[in-house]
Amino acid sequence: MKIIRIGMGAFDVNCYVVIDQNKKEAMVIDPGMNSLEILSIIRGIRLKYIVNTHGHFDHLGGNTFLKNGTSAELVIHEKDSHMLTDPAANLSTLFMDPIVSVPADIVIHDENTVLEIGEYTFKIYHVPGHTEGSIALYNEEKKVLFSGDLIFNGSFGRTDFPGGSSKKLKNSLMKILELPPDTIVYPGHEEPFPLKEFIAHSENIFETLDV
Repeated sequence: MKIIRIGMGAFDVNCYVVIDQNKKEAMVIDPGMNSLEILSIIRGIRLKYIVNTHGHFDHLGGNTFLKNGTSAELVIHEKDSHMLTDPAANLSTLFMDPIVSVPADIVIHDENTVLEIGEYTFKIYHVPGHTEGSIALYNEEKKVLFSGDLIFNGSFGRTDFPGGSSKKLKNSLMKILELPPDTIVYPGHEEPFPLKEFIAHSENIFETLDV
């Protein structure tokens, strides 16, 4: 598995290109803006999925560009799917010109949903708290988690936007902490980190959650 991280936009969102080099299939997670770099990276590779971990504008601004340039299917959870086409809901109108994405091709309803690229299977976790429809993607074989804005190294996602909930976020974090401690977390912002680093300070971190 090859993972390429690209920082995007004023909010420095982590966009990830995940590639099975043997099967020449890939998915892109959270394309925050239009990117010729992504198209260059996946040249000669089938882009199977574009995945939004949640519906905030800084994570989906490049959806339409990638959809128009590839045959990929756009994936998002049902509870955030409306945010793709509603610039007020995706918060873009608060910070910049309205951003509207193409609608999703695959709307996730079930926690047991899996996405496959090549030989790699990713389990979808519904992890509300930052938004109602936040998701994380976990590959058991390589022990990697793409967490969106749920969890960072020593902190967690904001809960003060519409759809946010400290109580739900804490429950979502507890779910993720059941994964192996050597899981590498690839967050929506900032640097990747081993889950065990969060676990080591989780008691103090949870005290800052207002629940």
